[in-house]
Amino acid sequence: MSKKCNAFWTFFSSVKLTVALFIAIAFASVLGTFIPQQEAAETLTGRISPGVIQLLRTLQLSNIFHSLWFTILLALLCLNLFVCSLNRFPAAFRQFSRSRSSAKPDAPNHPEPDKQFAAKNPLPITAALLSTILQKRFGHIEHTTEGSRHLLYAEKGRFSYFGPYIVHVGILIILGGAIAGFLLGFEGYTELGEGESTDTVYMKGSKAAKKLPFTIRCDRFSLEFYDDGTPKRYRSDISFLRGERLLSQGNILVNHPLQFEGFRFYQANYGIIPDSRMTMTVRRHDEKVAEQTIEEGSEFDLPGVKAGVRILRLESNFMNLGPAAKVYISSPGEDLQFWVFQDIDRIVQENPGLLMQMPIMDPGLFKPYVFSLAPAGSRYFTGLMVNRDPSLPIVITGALIMVLGLLGVFFYDHRRVWISLEDRGEGTEVSLAGRCNRNIAGLNRELDFLTEKIESPVESPK
Repeated sequence: MSKKCNAFWTFFSSVKLTVALFIAIAFASVLGTFIPQQEAAETLTGRISPGVIQLLRTLQLSNIFHSLWFTILLALLCLNLFVCSLNRFPAAFRQFSRSRSSAKPDAPNHPEPDKQFAAKNPLPITAALLSTILQKRFGHIEHTTEGSRHLLYAEKGRFSYFGPYIVHVGILIILGGAIAGFLLGFEGYTELGEGESTDTVYMKGSKAAKKLPFTIRCDRFSLEFYDDGTPKRYRSDISFLRGERLLSQGNILVNHPLQFEGFRFYQANYGIIPDSRMTMTVRRHDEKVAEQTIEEGSEFDLPGVKAGVRILRLESNFMNLGPAAKVYISSPGEDLQFWVFQDIDRIVQENPGLLMQMPIMDPGLFKPYVFSLAPAGSRYFTGLMVNRDPSLPIVITGALIMVLGLLGVFFYDHRRVWISLEDRGEGTEVSLAGRCNRNIAGLNRELDFLTEKIESPVESPK
């Protein structure tokens, strides 16, 4: 291995690097709890100097958990754990894969006895009793005989050598999921009135637009109030479309998000927007004969006469005189065009004689009909938070794997027991030895349990 490769391997297999990275990530996380993040950071604008605001933005301290440097810290920790695991795994694999130790005392690595004593039970009863107990407690046993001697060997928990590496794999998957969430996930916002559709949301924080792979439409927004006027419940009925094809439908309430194709939609807020349409009323001799909600291009017929009305233009503030509609009337006698203003009474009061000078502004130009204009009203919009987090299934998988590894580390060990039994007439001479890779106290309890069972006199094995 070259010096560069060796230096790289030494650096990234260092436990000191692991500790340093954990400290740096923990410190960054603490900063992220004290420094307002994303939209909340905007509240600092009027309270601290522009130079400090610019410094926070340059160092990405107002969006720490989605910053480049925080992602690099996580990536370095992933690399460090991977190299550490790869560096130490061969030794654990050798311990796992080596041949099982023989029960024979002259076999290599056979331990010295931990306990030697004489049992009252005859050899056949003691051997049968121990075989039954070891089979239940260990699963795998070897039972051999050499003349009058019985040799028993049992082991369990060989896979416990892989516990730390399973934990490492779980952590790597969790960190990988977090990085995937930072790079591929997003949180956006959109507002929709009833009947409106969109395939675009605006990113939280940056306000950049992001296209969705489908269209969302608000079919209905409903709002309920308490007696004191405070909102009780608000709900959005949503449809998902691709082109003209309806993909799915559902409803969104507060704390009850809707999920579709990996995206989650939350009910964030609601509000009121003025309707861009207007209401036109037609009176004849002070009697209302027609009322229509209009927009540019709208057409309707006047009752009682062969005349049609067409809306040519709608203006929100025509000539600084307020909302107005340009009307075209087609009739057998004549065709007329004139303007209908929403605030015509105020306009005439401020400009006496205006209608005589400019008949085109007279709402009663087509006699005997008088036209008036009013707002169509207002309507609610629904505010939706849109979230996509591809890291969620990855992080859950990593967490489950890590828990399995921790169970292997803290609750399982590679435990081995050697027992030698020799006939001594009415009794049996017992030699007992045990070894484990961790949890010595558990092994001692195991040996004490076996000693108690061996020393208890019985007539026949259970």
